[in-house]
Amino acid sequence: MTKDDEIITLAVRHLIEGNRTLYVTPGVDRMRKVQQDIVTAMPNELIGRVYLSRGDEHIRATNGTIMTFHSSRGSGPRGLVGDVLLLDGVSDKVAEDALPILAGSRVAEVHRWP
Repeated sequence: MTKDDEIITLAVRHLIEGNRTLYVTPGVDRMRKVQQDIVTAMPNELIGRVYLSRGDEHIRATNGTIMTFHSSRGSGPRGLVGDVLLLDGVSDKVAEDALPILAGSRVAEVHRWP
């Protein structure tokens, strides 16, 4: 299984389970590609709305779950709340800054790829 396959599989699983998920990667192009790949892999009945506006990229599933996408080169993920972090190629500093997002989560999962 490739890194992309792992990310997509985890993202879809967490959307189905109702876990608020945040995907962070350094590049905007990579972020948008992964977002599109996740939407393509999602069951049609789970797709609510896909937001592509710059700085507000996210997927809203029909079960109310939201998956948010951030580039670590932008404002970053500070101030958000979530259950699952998918960290793709980010620095140790970005990963450390993102951890408070999971405070109070019943799931609090972190997945990281180089």
